[in-house]
Amino acid sequence: MSELDPSVVHGWMDTYGARLRSVASAFADGPTEADDILQRTWVTAWRKGGELPPDSQIGAWLHQITLNIGRTLYRKRAGRRRLLERWRPVRATTDRPPTIDEELFRIGLWRSVAELPDLQRKVILLRVVEDMSVAEAAQALDRAEGTVKASLHRALATLRKQLGPFPRTDSWREAS
Repeated sequence: MSELDPSVVHGWMDTYGARLRSVASAFADGPTEADDILQRTWVTAWRKGGELPPDSQIGAWLHQITLNIGRTLYRKRAGRRRLLERWRPVRATTDRPPTIDEELFRIGLWRSVAELPDLQRKVILLRVVEDMSVAEAAQALDRAEGTVKASLHRALATLRKQLGPFPRTDSWREAS
């Protein structure tokens, strides 16, 4: 990889920044996250810009970088939402007291979590209960991100096998 002179990237920021901000905003939950997407776009452009042929369409290339970063962020966020949705019955999501079925499921779930292998139990606690990202959990456990993902997958599969499908009711959906 050959890095560009930062002044070239600053020129691109002036020229394409406003248009790219609208693309980043489409994927972001707020202005701060849109700024993060743009920042990653500019760093990627700076690192890889020296590899571009001279007749390249810079604007299209920058848009593609922004789209790729935004899509990755969106997929990660969607994956986290699906994970939390599976776990929602355990969390207090409404002001009403839990039903007997919900309470029995919660007790069974925690017992099953306690019986998981050590790494899987820790991954469940960090990713789901503490709501850490894969990277944060990997760092906390001093493991690779792939190990954290695989351990979470195995843990959820084990819990699903032991407990059956996680219950979903309209009351949980209304509370989210």
